[in-house]
Amino acid sequence: MAMDEHYKRGVCPALQSRLEKFPGGESLNDLAERAEEVIDHILGPYIWDETCEKAHIVIVSHGIFLAELIAALVKRQNTQRTLKVQPRDFRGMRNTAWTKVRVTAQVSNLTQSWPRGADN
Repeated sequence: MAMDEHYKRGVCPALQSRLEKFPGGESLNDLAERAEEVIDHILGPYIWDETCEKAHIVIVSHGIFLAELIAALVKRQNTQRTLKVQPRDFRGMRNTAWTKVRVTAQVSNLTQSWPRGADN
């Protein structure tokens, strides 16, 4: 059955790709882009600031977004692009649970991978 048919019947089908989305919703690719924006505009300034040695930042969201965010952070850390990390590697987090991620920066890595697109 086509997606439209499911929706007409009031059924929410399982999405099969990172491009599919529910009406009015985000695809997984849209969510990944939003995670990249959070890194660039919210987390990045703390990471780049050499005077901000021990900032504690709390991000409250749902598990799917957090998986996308963690995957994006790990991908940026991997400047040689050899690590094949996927958001699904970080799935399984419960919406009422918490996850701690420690981010440290080395100045040589910052110029290569921060902000996003700096090396492209």
